[in-house]
Amino acid sequence: MPHGEAPAVTIERVIWKRHRMDVLQALARRPAGMRYTEIQYEIVRSSATDLILQELKAVGLVEWRDEIYYATPSGKKIASVGEVVAEVGSQSTGNGGAGGR
Repeated sequence: MPHGEAPAVTIERVIWKRHRMDVLQALARRPAGMRYTEIQYEIVRSSATDLILQELKAVGLVEWRDEIYYATPSGKKIASVGEVVAEVGSQSTGNGGAGGR
C-alpha cells in the first residue's frame, strides 16, 4: 500500500460476524419475511444492514421479493446450525472437558 493511503475497508473490518448470523437467524424464524427497516432497526441497529443483506444475497442465503427479505432453505439450514453451535458454546465451561476426569 502506498504511503498516505488509508487501508481498504473490507466487510470483515466493518461488520462483526455475529451481526450476519443475527440477521440470518431472524429471517429463518420469520417465514413471512422481514422488511428492510425491521432488520435495520430491530436486528442490526446500524447502517451495516445494506452490506450484510448484500453479502447474504450474494451467497444465496437470503432472497428479496416484493420488498421483503426471506431466508432461503440454505439460509435456514445455516441459521439452525448457528443456533446449535451457540447452545453448545453456552454450556461449555472452557476447560476442554478436564472437569469430567
